[in-house]
Amino acid sequence: MRGILNRFLHELIFRNYFIAICSISMVFSTYLLIGIPVQVTHFTIFLACATFLLYNFHIYSFHLDYSKIGKFFSSFNALNIELYEQVIFVFVLLIAGINLFYLNENVLLWLIPLAVLSLLYSIPLLGIKRKFRIREALFVKMPLLAAVWSLATVIIPLAEQNIRLYTPFIVEQVCCRFFFVFALCIPFEIRDLEIDKKENVKTLPLVYGENKIKVLGTIMILLEIVIHHFMPINSSSMIALDVSSGIALIWIFVNARKRESYFYKLLVDGTMVLRFLFLYIAIYI
Repeated sequence: MRGILNRFLHELIFRNYFIAICSISMVFSTYLLIGIPVQVTHFTIFLACATFLLYNFHIYSFHLDYSKIGKFFSSFNALNIELYEQVIFVFVLLIAGINLFYLNENVLLWLIPLAVLSLLYSIPLLGIKRKFRIREALFVKMPLLAAVWSLATVIIPLAEQNIRLYTPFIVEQVCCRFFFVFALCIPFEIRDLEIDKKENVKTLPLVYGENKIKVLGTIMILLEIVIHHFMPINSSSMIALDVSSGIALIWIFVNARKRESYFYKLLVDGTMVLRFLFLYIAIYI
């Protein structure tokens, strides 16, 4: 029984199902803060599918040849992806496509540039001899991730609900989401220091050192907490946000490189799910 549970947990975490759950949780947090009932919509389904597909694509993206269509498919076949995985990818892609068809024009206007940025995170830029991805640029990787997550889990879900986006409360939520996700990226950046050094990828921790990036993460969390206290929300919700922010701050100072992968995939990413659960308990229980 224990072996089955371990296998299930491994598949859930490392096949990127869990990060898809995290993305939905962040959308649900937005709903709770704005006063919308938690609900599964066409966009939440699309977002879960897109997150699952993009994170899995990123794993294989470094082994693909993008120079020509024929070479791309040849390099894809050389990956020897299990048949059941390919079936799952196609099935999830179909679900994403069906739900994409039902999204309104406002959502699509936000979604198209976001999709392009997400793909460019993994696909090398055309015309550059070395396989350079925008994630390798020093001041782009972490802000890009935080911005994409902020727009995908705050702006687009509200656009789907036809809610006016240009209000102080919405701007505050976007800023807080940006700082929160940025802080959650820091343990991953510290973990990958040695790999980035070998690949000559200049990340913030590599250039400025771990201590300075931890200070930056602390500032991000403190700014987020300050903004929370200006939001028009009740005290219980404010405490829920502050506690989840505090947990994110703790992960920054854990010696991440000596932790097993579950630390990152389950605990650090799982802070997104915790934030939703804390908010739900604060509001409904």
